[in-house]
Amino acid sequence: MNRKKTIEFLGALFVAVIFLTSYAAFSSNSPANTTSTSSVVATYYAVGSANGTIAGYNSTLYVNVSCKGALGNQTINRINAIATDLENNGSVLTYSSSGNSFQIGPQSMNSKSIYSHIYSSISPNSTSCTGFSTIATVDLPSYIEMNVQGQSIKVAVPGRLSSQQISMQLNQSMPSVIPLRIAALITQNGTIYGSPSISRE
Repeated sequence: MNRKKTIEFLGALFVAVIFLTSYAAFSSNSPANTTSTSSVVATYYAVGSANGTIAGYNSTLYVNVSCKGALGNQTINRINAIATDLENNGSVLTYSSSGNSFQIGPQSMNSKSIYSHIYSSISPNSTSCTGFSTIATVDLPSYIEMNVQGQSIKVAVPGRLSSQQISMQLNQSMPSVIPLRIAALITQNGTIYGSPSISRE
């Protein structure tokens, strides 16, 4: 009987040893706690020039009258009357004014057409002291020559960035192609990171 108990005791001890060994092995192989960190993209500041093609003038037209005295009042009243007529006949979607400033939203007429209509409908004295501006849509070329740390590289313009918007002063001789200054962050593989900064040269 004692021999039987001894065998049972040794068997239980053997199972316990196996269990403890397996647990220790499992604990040592469990993955350590890790802290996730966001990847940092290495970029370089680059500047280049390119010709952009104007694709449209579908944003709000801004009009500012700087005339003083009687000429200023005359110009403001005349523009108010023109804009009201355009709104009533559905040529513009919205129209608002504040003092000597106007905001006119395009509809059947785009902002450039509205500008041309107002410009031709006020006196030459009024046009000399009235400014017009809007946001134009500009298409960029497929590639831009850019300067990165003193080196010139050819940077591809991805489709998502090919169409850009730029603030423009309107005048009577608006070209269809305009020179642009383009600043952007460039990654190590020569691609544009984020959105570029674009202005008219």
